[in-house]
Amino acid sequence: MNDIAHRLLLETNTITPLLQRMEKQGIVVRQRGNKDKRQQIVSLTEKGRAMEEQAFNTIPAGMSEELKACPLQYEDYERLAKVLDSIIETLKKK
Repeated sequence: MNDIAHRLLLETNTITPLLQRMEKQGIVVRQRGNKDKRQQIVSLTEKGRAMEEQAFNTIPAGMSEELKACPLQYEDYERLAKVLDSIIETLKKK
């Protein structure tokens, strides 16, 4: 949970209720750590993985469509696409 809070730039007491709701909805499961019982391991369920895949496949395209409404030049879109691709790749590695 600490890793999730760190990635989201939030405190653990902020994400705990969110994870509890996600667990009730069947998106994640939480388990106690084997070595440290204070540790909670959060994992995606099948439903959570399906949602992750759906978001990965639809959010970038949706953002791209929204950007088309902005008054930018083609070259600006090309640069922005490269930056967004780099951000996505970085986030996938974490």
